Amino acid sequence: RLDTLFPEYVKFLQQQLKLTDNFIKSNPNRQKINNQIKKWNGFNEHLTQWESQLNQYEERNIKLLERVKISEQIWKLTYEKIQDQNIPKEVARRVKETYDEISGLNKQIVSKNNDYLILESRINKQKVDIAVAIEQLEKLKESEIYGLFYLRHEPLWKSDYSDLSKEPGQAERGTEFDQNITESIKYAKYNFSRIFRYLFYVALFVFLIRWLRGIFEKYPYDDPDNNLIKARDTIVKHSLRVIIFTSLLGLTYFLENRPTLLNDILHLLILIASIPLVRPFMRDSFKNILYFVILIFIMDTVKTYIWFSSLQYRLYLMLEAVLVILLLYWYGFRNMRALKFKEHFFGALLLGLAPLFQFIALISIVSNLLGYTNLTDLTLKISTKTGVYAVISYALFLVLGGISIGIIHNHFESREMGDSPQKKVIERKSLNVNRFIVVVFWLLIILSIIDMLTPLNQYLLDIHTEPYVFVSITITVGDILTFLLILTVSFMVTSMVSFFIDSGQFKSRYVKLPKVIPSAISLVIRYFIIATGIILALSSLGVDLSKFNLMAGALGLG
Repeated sequence: RLDTLFPEYVKFLQQQLKLTDNFIKSNPNRQKINNQIKKWNGFNEHLTQWESQLNQYEERNIKLLERVKISEQIWKLTYEKIQDQNIPKEVARRVKETYDEISGLNKQIVSKNNDYLILESRINKQKVDIAVAIEQLEKLKESEIYGLFYLRHEPLWKSDYSDLSKEPGQAERGTEFDQNITESIKYAKYNFSRIFRYLFYVALFVFLIRWLRGIFEKYPYDDPDNNLIKARDTIVKHSLRVIIFTSLLGLTYFLENRPTLLNDILHLLILIASIPLVRPFMRDSFKNILYFVILIFIMDTVKTYIWFSSLQYRLYLMLEAVLVILLLYWYGFRNMRALKFKEHFFGALLLGLAPLFQFIALISIVSNLLGYTNLTDLTLKISTKTGVYAVISYALFLVLGGISIGIIHNHFESREMGDSPQKKVIERKSLNVNRFIVVVFWLLIILSIIDMLTPLNQYLLDIHTEPYVFVSITITVGDILTFLLILTVSFMVTSMVSFFIDSGQFKSRYVKLPKVIPSAISLVIRYFIIATGIILALSSLGVDLSKFNLMAGALGLG
């Protein structure tokens, strides 16, 4: 099947290369260049999947070939042996036919594997062409004309307003909307097998949410802390919304290297799904801003698929920036002291940052007027996408809070310890951890939006891989961090084991065991996890664990 699909795919890639050449000549903005790079990464991922499939075929044929060779040798020896014996000719003929069939099968398998290797080399050649195309786009993006303070256009008041009615030429169009649709359809077709893993994830999450909702219904939950009540209500009153939101969010993991159109549609659906989840927990005076957030996202996204003339594009950016400033003033600056930071952490944080985002949007307008459109693109992207992904992050915070509070509530209530002070402490700590996770998630998205995440990753990778030699051991900063991370995770897992097992619930709900047995089981499991963690941590430092074999043997005998 691949040998028939591949020639057509090669023609498709050649067409895309020509389109990319035209795209480079059309003076695109950085966002369109990023979309092109993402598209070519998707093509590369698709070829990598084919390459992996060919490797599986080759490995299967190699294993089959080993068995066939053994059978061929057996039948060859059998045929040679019967030449010296007086056996019926019919039997000898059958032995010879079987030997010839196995020999032919051997040749067929070898020939097929050779074909696979040739096809794999042709795939590698296409991957090299893709790498060249990506390198050209990266060089274009890093060129001088895409510097923040490069004057790409003349000031707006000196522009030729006759360009407003000008249609972009075919060479300027680069990526057409219908082409994005075609790419998305092909992507969905070639990645259909991932749907089964995704459905398994959805089923697990549906089970988890239904179980947590049952916990809150079985053990009523009440607390003066408004944040904890929000966590409860997220699961009890909005369980369907939680399932829809997390199902769509999970697609971002299962659908890697998505085409631009599919990626934007998915993010729009996640944003739409997060609004019914977030809206009930917002003050009435802020609820309507969520609909403007959708509008801003659509306005910012649609310019990816529409090729404006230079003047049309700048006026469009001006309109978007003015709308952002008006929204920030109406819903943000006028209500800066309306929210308490303790009760509305994320909303209060965004309100506190509203003047900063207004200033950034103002920079976008000024830079647009002066002709620094690279700076305009960046600042407008920050001021628009920040709010969009803040809504999604807040929805994620509510979901994580509901899950963590539900698990903690079940643990203590099932042990008749609902009034324990320890429960309150753990619940508040879990919310703080969730806040930290969500803020980091939000910041990473912002870094990705402004094209700083990849350089930051590369910088950290360079630091982590810098080798240092101590005696006979060569380690890196990354090895040390991995060592500490493994130990931290190991101790966290042991704490969770102790949290769930060291109680009467294990005894009363599952099996009848003496009171001390669950604690003993917990102790053994924790020792095993810590020992495994230490071994893995030492391995990450490059320590030769074979030197500990003698000690381990002695301890085993003991």
